[in-house]
Amino acid sequence: MQRPLEKQVSDEFNWFMGVQEMPHTSGISYPVFEWSFGAKDGIKGGTLRAWPFQGILVFEVRGEEEKFDSIKIALKSINEYGWGEPPHINEVLQDILETKSKFPVRDIEEAKQVFKELRQKWQTLVAS
Repeated sequence: MQRPLEKQVSDEFNWFMGVQEMPHTSGISYPVFEWSFGAKDGIKGGTLRAWPFQGILVFEVRGEEEKFDSIKIALKSINEYGWGEPPHINEVLQDILETKSKFPVRDIEEAKQVFKELRQKWQTLVAS
């Protein structure tokens, strides 16, 4: 896993970004883009994950999850906490739409290649 990167929101709070791996029952693994909002002292506020296979955003705070298929609605919920917009959210969602348009694929090898390309794009975003 790549080291999470920070985007400073204030002097005390940041968005942390990373790319996680989700194993699938087919034997392949696909990337999940993850943002965590928290304080520099390590206190975590919440997590937003972009799931490319399902094409949804999942926002988790205090063990409760909300699922969204729209950036606008997800941001409305996040803004209720005053956390601002996660970095690169528009690019990540655009990548998900592009990835979903490539399915169904012919075989597992093609699926692996599609997810490899997505993973590389997202790792580049995290590093930027």
